Amino acid sequence: MSFDTSHSNSTSSTLEETITQFEYRQSIYSFLGLLILIGASIIANNLHLQSVAEQSTKYVTRMIQLGQMREVNFVLEEALNTNFKSITYKSKNSSHNFTMPPALALIKNKIPLESLLRDRVIVPVNNSLSKQDEEVIIYEYNRFSLVPYATMLWFFILLITIPQTRLVKRRLIEQFEKDLVIEKSKAHASISDEVRHNLRTPLASLMRLPARLPETMSQDKELLKTSIEQIQKITAALDYKKINQTTDQAISDSIYDTIYKSINQIKATLPSNITFNTQIDDSLCSAKIPHIPVELQIIIGNIVNNSLDALQISPGTISIRAKDLAPDLIIEIEDDGPGMDSSILAHVFEKGFSSGKMNGTGHGLYHAYNWINQWGGSIKAASEPRRKTRITIQLPISERESWYVPRLKFKSHEKIFILDDQITVRQLWKIKLGENGIHSNVYLLSNIKEAKVILYDPLLELNSSTFLFDYDLKESETGLDLLKLIPKHAQRYLVTGHFDQAEIQEACAKNGIYLIPKSEIAELPIVIV
Repeated sequence: MSFDTSHSNSTSSTLEETITQFEYRQSIYSFLGLLILIGASIIANNLHLQSVAEQSTKYVTRMIQLGQMREVNFVLEEALNTNFKSITYKSKNSSHNFTMPPALALIKNKIPLESLLRDRVIVPVNNSLSKQDEEVIIYEYNRFSLVPYATMLWFFILLITIPQTRLVKRRLIEQFEKDLVIEKSKAHASISDEVRHNLRTPLASLMRLPARLPETMSQDKELLKTSIEQIQKITAALDYKKINQTTDQAISDSIYDTIYKSINQIKATLPSNITFNTQIDDSLCSAKIPHIPVELQIIIGNIVNNSLDALQISPGTISIRAKDLAPDLIIEIEDDGPGMDSSILAHVFEKGFSSGKMNGTGHGLYHAYNWINQWGGSIKAASEPRRKTRITIQLPISERESWYVPRLKFKSHEKIFILDDQITVRQLWKIKLGENGIHSNVYLLSNIKEAKVILYDPLLELNSSTFLFDYDLKESETGLDLLKLIPKHAQRYLVTGHFDQAEIQEACAKNGIYLIPKSEIAELPIVIV
């Protein structure tokens, strides 16, 4: 057993390192931005208060010269209340000295933290009336008074830039994933070239064999042709030089056709001692599930091969069930082999894991797991030791064909016309409608003549009636031909066992006619409105 996890681990660690470095740089830039805003607020506060102090001092000087000491008091008090923590007038004449507020004059020593928080502006007083020199006014202020506003601005900018940062982070991850896909594609292309080259030589030899086999071996010839076609499809899928041109063409929505082709291929290869049971819901013919048919066929084939390996040479049963559990498709592949222990079951989808096979590569279920997940689905394994193993594939149904009928809706008094040449089908409709409370206004028709009498009745309001017509009436015209004669506003349903024929589906879609598989009659819900 071997596991190739080194590349995935290194890729994951590289992505994590890139994201970590990006987030670290963003944190550093954010912190530097905060420091710059704080520094700018301190500088702006200092310049502003210095200007205010100088203007206040000029005004005070003028008032002193005019002898208006009361005005001096008012100016300094206003400056104190609006901008400064304290104002001190210092003069050599001690009688001129004062401090505002007065209580600060009694405090001789300031605590260190307060000295750190505060700064001062010293402005000389130009007083020509005074004989004293060096009279100054000292304005003391909180140097960090604008820091809270700077912090709020930083926080606001941070809130604005968070979405942008997330966008850049997401784009970084997307670009990293794109680069990773390119690297994987290059590595895959190299491996594919080698595998394709090694397949083509034996394939050329195999292609000559069917023509050499006698007609008595017709079944073997058919099996060989099918196998060769499968190998050719795989070889074509490995051609990476054309992958960009063929990917869209390779994708299909018709899951019903893919499942049936897979089953037919499996039937042609199963040993005679294996009982093969299949059950496919006919309603799946309306389901659209984007997938690559050749890949899904390979997946189903590989799972069945695993069941055959588990059964070995002993008789056994393999069952495939495809269920329409809207909005999902469920494919169950089950065998009654020896089953698996829980220790093995936990690793079956891991790359390189193989158990019970001498030449197992461990790529089958790993390949299935990758493709199913790529199509938006899931795959699970369950097992009962010594009893059975079941693989369950779930795929989401993206949409339905326009002719799909999830339920029948009838108005309480409308007329319902049922045309079918088989009496058992007519009786089935009668019983089903009766179970839903519809006993009157139901008309059972057995041939085209009876139907045309109804359709050409001038008194019948076709638009307010419902028509359920069989397709194959064993006559020159089909039920589809008759439904085309009915106005499009009427409720028109084609009920047939030929529901899976592409031309019938296309005609129904083109003419706005609903299509019901006959097998769905008994289970189709009915709603009375």
